[in-house]
Amino acid sequence: MSIETWKKEFYPIDACEILDKTDADVVSHSLKKWEGLKASNLKKHGVKKDGGIDGIVVFDKDENEHFTYNWSTCALCLKFHYRVGCGYCDTCPITISGGLPCDETGSAYDTSCSTLNPQPMIKVLKFALKHVEEQLKTKK
Repeated sequence: MSIETWKKEFYPIDACEILDKTDADVVSHSLKKWEGLKASNLKKHGVKKDGGIDGIVVFDKDENEHFTYNWSTCALCLKFHYRVGCGYCDTCPITISGGLPCDETGSAYDTSCSTLNPQPMIKVLKFALKHVEEQLKTKK
C-alpha cells in the first residue's frame, strides 16, 4: 500500500475533471477526499499526514510522494470560487448550507487543518451534500 493506492481510493479523479458534474457529485468528491484522512484509512494505505493552517499533506513513509489538501485539490473551490470568477465562496454548497467559508477562522476547514482532524470537514460536507440533494428533489 502507498500514496498511490490511497489516491486511487480517495482521490481517483482530479478535482478539475469533475467541475461539469452535479453539485452533489462535486460535494461527494470532496467528502471522499476528506474521509481519506481518517486514521484507519491512512493506516490501511501506510501513509501519514501532517500540516497546519495552510493545509494538510498526506505522504508516503519516505516522504517522497505527497498529496496536499488545499484549494487546488478541492472540487468545491475550483467550481464555486475560482470557476465562477466571483472570488468569494457565496455559491459554495458549504456556505449555502450554513457553514462558514473555508478561509474564515473557525470554519470546518480551518479547524480540520489546525487540528489535523478531518471530522469537522466530514461533518460539514455531509450536511452540504444532504442540502444539495434536498434542493434537487424540490426542483423536480
